[in-house]
Amino acid sequence: AQVVQDSAENNPLSLDPTRIMVNWERRKQEGWSYSAGFSYSGTAFDPGIGFEMLEDFIATAPRLQYTWISPDESWLQSHYIQVFNYTFLRVPGNDLMIMGLSPSWFFSSKNNWMGSIGPVYRIDQLDEEFEITDEVSVPVGRYEYVGAELMLQTQGTKAFFTTFQFEGGGYFDGYRVSPSLEPQWNLGASVELGGLYRFDHIQFPDRNQTLNNHIAGLRALYMFSTRLSLSAFIQYNTAISKVLSNFRLRYNPKEGTDLYIVFNEGRNTWLERELPHLPPFDQRNITLKFTYTFEAQR
Repeated sequence: AQVVQDSAENNPLSLDPTRIMVNWERRKQEGWSYSAGFSYSGTAFDPGIGFEMLEDFIATAPRLQYTWISPDESWLQSHYIQVFNYTFLRVPGNDLMIMGLSPSWFFSSKNNWMGSIGPVYRIDQLDEEFEITDEVSVPVGRYEYVGAELMLQTQGTKAFFTTFQFEGGGYFDGYRVSPSLEPQWNLGASVELGGLYRFDHIQFPDRNQTLNNHIAGLRALYMFSTRLSLSAFIQYNTAISKVLSNFRLRYNPKEGTDLYIVFNEGRNTWLERELPHLPPFDQRNITLKFTYTFEAQR
């Protein structure tokens, strides 16, 4: 469990400036396993230099799983079924924000293929308009819809392998089709190259709104040695006409000690899409991060 509280809060018993995360898990290679997660983010919680995708919520995330180890004559190494649920309630009031339920089947084969498939049932309760782009948005309201997710990865032990994913079906009061492809190429022990392509087709027929979006990216990793590495990721998103770049240098002199130098940049490629015109760069920063793990002496 982790508890973070603002010392400036006048009421020491208030949970408003608090972030709590608790997880209980039972792991087994075969048979039943489960986990149960709980999170709380108060209305006055400030993550500081961190980042929160959601705020002011109570969340639960139970998961139940049953795993089979396949016999020698089977092409499967193992497979399991899993039922996962997540629920987010707003704070204060405990009104429903998001609820999702996804039963899935996962497998790994003896020749190192992996995959999963399953339906997804979701409820979204929007208390403000959800803007996808300047021309496509979802009005305030309650939405229930059903979709499906599929993942397939070729032999991960090969120098070149690919991961294919698909998300499709209902999406708020419309539907979407979102295939993606992520190839990866290991060029020896020092160099890794990868790519990303994702296409999103979203349509809301009742409101005559359509979005066709393309996301393309390249990633690379170079290991100068076991202690020093440089990684890069560059992505272009047509919906926001922006190139996002991330470069990270990592120095790991020994186990438990890391030094990171990270450069992030957001470059606008269509400056005239808004008035006044957008700047060429809307983000440019360098971050220095150092971590050190203390060991207790016995």
